[in-house]
Amino acid sequence: MLRVTREKILERWDEIPESLREALFSEENTAILDALTVKYNLNERAAQNLYTVVGHILRGFIHQNNLAQELINDLQIDQSSASAIAGEVASKIFLPVREDLNTVYRPLTEASSGQNQHTAPEQKEIPGQLL
Repeated sequence: MLRVTREKILERWDEIPESLREALFSEENTAILDALTVKYNLNERAAQNLYTVVGHILRGFIHQNNLAQELINDLQIDQSSASAIAGEVASKIFLPVREDLNTVYRPLTEASSGQNQHTAPEQKEIPGQLL
């Protein structure tokens, strides 16, 4: 899974449009993700990874079209389940903010993401954040 430093998350927060900020804190989006974790019987670790990947997409670190592959890699689930989850997330969460998602997508380099650095496991990024 892509590891993003708290510093990079906070920098990106200052750059993303209000619609994406609202999507990150949306109770409706949280309920959608909660329902998907139940529907697809995701364990706590897998559920947290789903939230993290969706959050990274809403911040523009990962492209929305890569969600299914990220789920396969991170959750180690089959292609069919990953595609189904990605489809529901795309239609229910990403579609309303699609234009903004396309404008904020800007992946990090490995060096700036902290991916090759020795860092502690990723913690909750912003207190009170739902995604």
